[in-house]
Amino acid sequence: MRFTVDIDDKMLKDLRRFAGTRKKSPAVSMAVADFVRRQKVEELICRVNSPDNDFSMTYEDLKKQRRLDAHRQFSLD
Repeated sequence: MRFTVDIDDKMLKDLRRFAGTRKKSPAVSMAVADFVRRQKVEELICRVNSPDNDFSMTYEDLKKQRRLDAHRQFSLD
């Protein structure tokens, strides 16, 4: 998807340096992917540490929950 975004020149320069690329698009894509991955990890940590978490799920229960979560995610998109 294409869109226009304003990014500080120094920040973009640092981003390209850390990403190891001279091009802007790959660097921004890497940064967005990393941000999303970190948020998903944080979300997982919160779910695991939740007092409502029940670790007594069986493997079959876990597979069923994953299917339900995937269905909910697909339905929300």
